[in-house]
Amino acid sequence: MRYVAIIAVALASLTALFQLALALGAPWAEMSWGGRFTGVLPNKYRIASGVVALLFFPIVIYGLLGAGGLVETGISPVAERAELWVFAGLFALSTLGNLASQSKRERWWAPVALAIGVSCGYLATQLG
Repeated sequence: MRYVAIIAVALASLTALFQLALALGAPWAEMSWGGRFTGVLPNKYRIASGVVALLFFPIVIYGLLGAGGLVETGISPVAERAELWVFAGLFALSTLGNLASQSKRERWWAPVALAIGVSCGYLATQLG
C-alpha cells in the first residue's frame, strides 16, 4: 500500500509542479487546458493553474500520504476513504479530458491522471 501511495504522490507532485510552472509563465499552454492556447497561458488560466498547484494538489498529496500510512492525518478512515473516492472520480474525469484534448501533447497527461486516480481508488479500498 505504501508503494502505491509513494508512486501516486510522485505523479501528483509532478503534475503540481507542471501547473505551478504554467502559472509562473512557462510556455507550455498547448499541454494544458484543452490545448486551446500556445505559448504562455492567458492570465485567467495562469491563475487557475496556480490555484490547482497551490491548493488542490497539496490536498491530494496529503491525502495520499495519509492513506499510505506515511503521515498521521488525524482524519477518520471513513472520511479518508470518501476523500480518496472523490479524488479517484476527479482524476477519472481528468483522464477523459486529457484523452479528449485537441492537443496531442496534453494527451500525454492521460496516463498520469489515470495512474493517480487508480491509486486513489486502490488506497480507498485498503483503508480500515
